[in-house]
Amino acid sequence: GVAFLSVPGWRLVHHARSQVFSRKGIRGRRQHQIPRSACPLVHPTMTRLTPQPPNLQPGTVAEVHSLKSIAGKKLNGKKCLVVRFDPDADRWECCIEQEFAGTSALKETNLRPLQRQPLPAENARRRGFADINRDGRGIIKKLVELLVWNDPEQDYKPSDIIFTGYAYMAFDRMVQMGADFQHFLSDQMEQAGTCLAIANLCKQAGEASTENSVFSLLGGDPMHVDVLLQQFYWTGAITEENDMQQLNVGFEVCQRNYSGFDPHKLTPDQDSSAYCMVMKEGPVLWLSMVARYNNFSRAMWAAFGRSKFYHLFVQRLLRWAARETKRTKDGIALGGKARKILCSMFPALKQIRALSEKASARVLEEGGSVLSEPSKVTTENLKILLGC
Repeated sequence: GVAFLSVPGWRLVHHARSQVFSRKGIRGRRQHQIPRSACPLVHPTMTRLTPQPPNLQPGTVAEVHSLKSIAGKKLNGKKCLVVRFDPDADRWECCIEQEFAGTSALKETNLRPLQRQPLPAENARRRGFADINRDGRGIIKKLVELLVWNDPEQDYKPSDIIFTGYAYMAFDRMVQMGADFQHFLSDQMEQAGTCLAIANLCKQAGEASTENSVFSLLGGDPMHVDVLLQQFYWTGAITEENDMQQLNVGFEVCQRNYSGFDPHKLTPDQDSSAYCMVMKEGPVLWLSMVARYNNFSRAMWAAFGRSKFYHLFVQRLLRWAARETKRTKDGIALGGKARKILCSMFPALKQIRALSEKASARVLEEGGSVLSEPSKVTTENLKILLGC
């Protein structure tokens, strides 16, 4: 039999014993006999290889436009999250904002990437101020303005503000419940309050607020993602009120706030009841809510993977899971939730059960070296650490 494959300007004719590439050029027809072994791209059932379009990437916030069908026209002008590219369909799988019925498959030509929201001005005095009664759906977008830091690698310094509004209310609630943040700097208090506030909104309103939080986070500067990940791996000492004995050995007297630690390394493990409470009701709750909704969680994890702190964030989740086996307070409180988040991020792991003693020791001893940089965070390396 004979099979034909259309390639722009070329025709591939497949015969039983040889292949003939022919091209009709300006000066006539040329034919080249090519040995079978020299042409791996020959098979009657071969499919077209479509490269991933360069203008989009998973985690991008875009606007839908120019759809012509009756159903498609209703989506024009709406924001969406780009989730993944399907090369077989030559479409991007997208999560349309406030359309809670799965995802839509759209061509790249129907997606216009939206410009990211800039970082708050360095003289912004009301940065992050949010009023739940006034701001409505825009409250999370306002809160995200507090997820900034004085990154030594960027020419940016957050403005000094009076910490107030909804984020402060969430932060003060932890203080009233006995958490002592005396070792925190002002910007870290703002960041912790933001995670507590957003997590509470997601818990109250479910999918709608959780989706809103992902759109707000990914629609802004990448620094917001970096700071969210820092809430897991780069955390100042959180103790119970007036209990100085709870500081771990790693938090020396002169370095009780996180300014004394390298931001490219994990801060010491903490197992105070106050630390567990703040993590459980703040960043861990936020990501646990995101993990429930597969239609937009994959976009969130893709954006995490582009952060320079991604490997440190995953290391912390693994350490909580490992310390669960050791029966520490932080392991018992956070280990199970960490395993669920990891399963959402790495579907090939399917279900991560409580770690064995051997796997726990391997994570605690070798996790930092195996996952030494973002590119090392792969399903294969996680399976090695977890003993899957």
